[in-house]
Amino acid sequence: MKKTFFATIILMLAASVYTYCGTASLTGTASINPASLAPGAFHPVITITYKTAAANGMISGAIAVQVNSGFTPAPSTITTDAGAVTAVIMQDGTNPISVPQSDIAVDGYAVTINSITMQTVDSLIITYGNTGTSGIYGPSSPGAYPFYMSENTSSADPSFTALDSQPVIYVSNMVLSKSSSTDLIEAGNTVTYTLAYSNIDTGNTMNSVSIMDSMPQGLTFISAQPSPSNINGNIYTWNVGSVVSIGGSNIIVTAKAVAGIASYGFTTTNYATVYGSSPANGSNGMAVSRTVNVEGAVLSSSITASPGTVAPGGIITVVMNVTNSGNLAATGLTPSSLSTSGTGTVVYASGPVPANISSLAANSSGSFTWTYTANYVGTINFSNHYYADDNGQAIPNSNISSNNVTIQYPTPTATPTLTGTQTPVVPTSTATPQDTDTPTSTVTPVPVDTNTPASTSTTVPQQTGSPTATSTIAPPTPVPTISGKVIMDRNYINIDKGEKVAIVYKVESDGNSWIDVYNLNGELVRNFYRETLTAGDHTVYWDGTNSDGKKVGQGMYFIVVHQPGGTSTRKFIVIK
Repeated sequence: MKKTFFATIILMLAASVYTYCGTASLTGTASINPASLAPGAFHPVITITYKTAAANGMISGAIAVQVNSGFTPAPSTITTDAGAVTAVIMQDGTNPISVPQSDIAVDGYAVTINSITMQTVDSLIITYGNTGTSGIYGPSSPGAYPFYMSENTSSADPSFTALDSQPVIYVSNMVLSKSSSTDLIEAGNTVTYTLAYSNIDTGNTMNSVSIMDSMPQGLTFISAQPSPSNINGNIYTWNVGSVVSIGGSNIIVTAKAVAGIASYGFTTTNYATVYGSSPANGSNGMAVSRTVNVEGAVLSSSITASPGTVAPGGIITVVMNVTNSGNLAATGLTPSSLSTSGTGTVVYASGPVPANISSLAANSSGSFTWTYTANYVGTINFSNHYYADDNGQAIPNSNISSNNVTIQYPTPTATPTLTGTQTPVVPTSTATPQDTDTPTSTVTPVPVDTNTPASTSTTVPQQTGSPTATSTIAPPTPVPTISGKVIMDRNYINIDKGEKVAIVYKVESDGNSWIDVYNLNGELVRNFYRETLTAGDHTVYWDGTNSDGKKVGQGMYFIVVHQPGGTSTRKFIVIK
């Protein structure tokens, strides 16, 4: 018998773990009275109270009850019998509507109550026994005696579903009851549980009496009177010792609801067990539970950054969404500062908008928005967390991250081709060369935006390398490219002639600055001049070489100037 009782304890503790996960009952619920009896004890009636969990209530449904065969006499539909079964629907808990006996069927110990229509606020009360006769006798052997129940919530579906939790009567000399100081708790509230234990054996002392109590998730232990003999995780044990016949006492346990308690479920169930032994009765005991409703905020968040790909200078929008799936508002919802990580860089522009949400109602969502300017190429993501209160208690949460955003230069839709057979523009006049580095010049071609530039000369030689003119001419003066804060003294260079481009840019405030050069494939060719600059005008020269010091190929390139406050991009052509 002792092994059987220990198995019962294990099953009850396993059930308590299931409740900790916050899993809501998917079926109706049932309770039974009395919850315990002494071995072989008499009781006038046994009452089962059932409530449906169906959203639309029960419509012409049915309830099946398998009365435990350890009880006598067997159930009957005859109201004058000792084992009579009757039923009443309590509408709104106050208005009794009797179920016709013709809707109650009995087959041995199996009872079915048909044609039940009730709402979620109603209760079905099933009575087994007859106060006008000898009543019901319980089993003589200690143990747990379940009354298995199943439900059919609508006549449209004839199938029955077993209840998630079955009513049980414990036959034991050691009995236990559990009550709480409140039926509803919120974060920060305290709840006091009272465990009342007693030996109902009229002639024997129960020895080695022990009581176990489990603390569900969402509650933290504060104190107990008397103090527990042992604490193992969430299990508290009191080794009471001997309890005399018709003797007993109480244990008082106080606990506190943590912030976010509703994340474990909208109810919290606390389980307790008692057992003891005597030479006359062996080892026996019982398990009880107490369920308290929970109200609280349950927050979840996510961060998204868009677009997924952006060019330097483009805008990145970051949105943090927060959803409250609880049954109580969260207050003081405020996002933390965004952090960035990755190889790319951004410049803060604005946000968060709004700065905070004073109250986020139950079953609602809110969002916060930031904007950033893409700066240096690479990938980047954003992360943060929120601050919020659940009934005045800070809700714990951790950082979450957004998706990655790629910062890169766009690929041009057309690729100009510069070959050795291009037609250079040759002036028809002879002039003094203006380039002091090249006093006498052959031909300095000026590429234009078509594959075959038009010539302004009546003589158009076809060059395969550096063309040779028959007269001494002045090379064309490069046209400065002026846009915003960046100026280039020319829009092309001939690197075979050692030409350089001067890049002049104005820095509005002190900060880091550097220059990148990319080819048409988006490949980084050169990265240089990375340093901290003071506000003012600065000039940098590029001679058309890559990071290895080798000359780049002819074609179009992008010169990207990074400076405090933004990024500037200029197109540039290299010829040979």
